[in-house]
Amino acid sequence: MNKLEYSLNNKALPGTDVIGIKIKKIKDNQSISEICYLESKLRTTSSGLPSSATIAFKQLIKDLGFKIPTISTFLLKRLYEKGDSLFSPFYSYLKSREDFKDSEVLRIGLVCETGIWNDKPLEKLVESMGCYPRKMTVMQQLSDFNK
Repeated sequence: MNKLEYSLNNKALPGTDVIGIKIKKIKDNQSISEICYLESKLRTTSSGLPSSATIAFKQLIKDLGFKIPTISTFLLKRLYEKGDSLFSPFYSYLKSREDFKDSEVLRIGLVCETGIWNDKPLEKLVESMGCYPRKMTVMQQLSDFNK
């Protein structure tokens, strides 16, 4: 489901950018085995790069601090509207989310121009947290974003 299709005033919806769901299927029943929350940051200049991972991490922690994260409410409504078979397993997950804490994975996607990448975002993230988060970071570099 494309979150941008539901944008407000040509702006992306606030909160976590992507939710991924790993399904376990036994016979005709589906259950959720893992939920992945991803926050992405795009940087085309080096000025905002050092704090980008920390900003993304804080956004994830803020969003997941709610009983039901905003993106989860958004997804549940879309699944219901479409009559998707994932609606029931996802609804069950949200009702008993505390039981799924070990199945929730956080990811950060940092996208930046080649040539400006350095390790500062990771260093700042570790510095602000006191440790490197487990199951956390995904990185990608673009060769030339402006082309």
